[in-house]
Amino acid sequence: MPDLIYHYTNMEGLKGIWESQCLWATHYKYLNDEKEIDMFVEVMSGRGFKREDIKVVHDAYIVFIKKQNARGPFIVSFCDHDDLLSQWLRYGGAGGCAIGFNYEELDALCTQEPKNYLLGQSECKCVIYNGLFSSEDEKFLDKLGNDAFHYLKKIKDGSTSSDSELMGRILGTIPRLKHQGFHEEKEHRIIVARSNKENECDLQKEMKVKYRQKGESLVPYIALFEDINIRLPIKRIIVGPAYNAPLRKEAIEMMIKGTDIEVKLSDIPYLGN
Repeated sequence: MPDLIYHYTNMEGLKGIWESQCLWATHYKYLNDEKEIDMFVEVMSGRGFKREDIKVVHDAYIVFIKKQNARGPFIVSFCDHDDLLSQWLRYGGAGGCAIGFNYEELDALCTQEPKNYLLGQSECKCVIYNGLFSSEDEKFLDKLGNDAFHYLKKIKDGSTSSDSELMGRILGTIPRLKHQGFHEEKEHRIIVARSNKENECDLQKEMKVKYRQKGESLVPYIALFEDINIRLPIKRIIVGPAYNAPLRKEAIEMMIKGTDIEVKLSDIPYLGN
């Protein structure tokens, strides 16, 4: 795993993350590629499953997540690269930034969330791109295929009503699959699914779904790490290409004064008008 993973955002996003020390995880339906969930059929079909069989599991999965819509999954996206032009154009806007988080420390924070909240899943994982599988990816896909096979058998036996746990495992793994056309991003994701179980202890509480406005729509999200009371493991901030990038860098350094966070300018020349 890389030492740092980068979250590309605009200056408003950076300010919000810094002041709140939270990350907003967006409901999967409101991500940029709404067809990501369909990649499950493509990947499993290429691993010996009959397409019509895996489509049955896929359709059951869609029904399951519609019934438990507020559970998620909710996703925060990161990138291996700290200065990638396609990311600046897609997410950073005119003068965005890339926030570099220590991977191990961020993953450790994810494991803390279920101690405070009722969550079925909370983890940071790399995205798996169709057809570009590492040995670790193969192990992961074997497990996913095994879960899919058992769920298919239950569907055919007509005994799926009580097996939300098995479908819950599939719910948490399918969001890691993505089309190979996006592989240059080398994406990592925090994937969080809210639990529908009763409190396991008195300290746990339900994580509230909030809403932000995007254009003319409302986007559901959950705020991660609100109650942990430690600073996010931000180690570096890259200021994106912009005509006034040095001034933006200076403002960021003023905002984070007193920390050891590195702030540097993108090496990509400004491409604006």
